[in-house]
Amino acid sequence: MIEYLVDANATRAAIRAGYSPRGAEVQGHRLLRNAKVAAAIRVGQAEQAGRAQVTAERVRQELARIAFADLRDYATWGPEGLRLNASNALGRDQSAAIVRVHEARHRGDRSVTVRLHGKLAALNALAKVLGLFDQRQVTTSI
Repeated sequence: MIEYLVDANATRAAIRAGYSPRGAEVQGHRLLRNAKVAAAIRVGQAEQAGRAQVTAERVRQELARIAFADLRDYATWGPEGLRLNASNALGRDQSAAIVRVHEARHRGDRSVTVRLHGKLAALNALAKVLGLFDQRQVTTSI
């Protein structure tokens, strides 16, 4: 149980617990189906979440930040071109949606890339967490 909490991988946990690598996949799967082991894992995961201050509400908030990100919060554009907003002008909600900011210079040219987390994936995850859709109706894959 303790080894499973390291990376949530039953095969690797079984190997770390001393099972043979050849049979670790089967043993790991068998152990996860054991009611006492499964209960102990749930308790361990809840303790980890508490220590990390991970709550269902925090997860919902983070998904909402990504799902409702609006490009107008990061840049302005028009006939004069594109202008990125200063990073210190971004709030916590906007910053949470950013995956990467990259600046490249090549022979006097400058390019900047701002990449946001995927909105559709976040919207689907948020809808699932909130129970907005019957799982049988959601068929979109991302």
